[in-house]
Amino acid sequence: MKGIPISDYSAVLAEASQRIAALLGAPGGRLTPSDVEEVQSFLKAREYGLAFETLASILADGGDPVCLTVLREIDGIAELLGLADGPFVTRLRQIAGQSAGTGSA
Repeated sequence: MKGIPISDYSAVLAEASQRIAALLGAPGGRLTPSDVEEVQSFLKAREYGLAFETLASILADGGDPVCLTVLREIDGIAELLGLADGPFVTRLRQIAGQSAGTGSA
């Protein structure tokens, strides 16, 4: 969140929270109820970065590529929160790249 005026932080965090919550309800069945509950607990505690990193790590640990729409949304939230170079986001991109290279997905 570098370069964002302090007055805009609350709007940025609210947007990030909404976008993370929307991903929890995305179709695909990749998240267990326990996964969803864990991420939601961080959102309720206003730990938006931790909620995002937890979601990204769950998706990356699965080892299967996420759909392009989800990957784009992950990238957008990561950029919004200043976490674009985080290890789990990077891993999701690598998985997607490997999948694209094999012609699957």
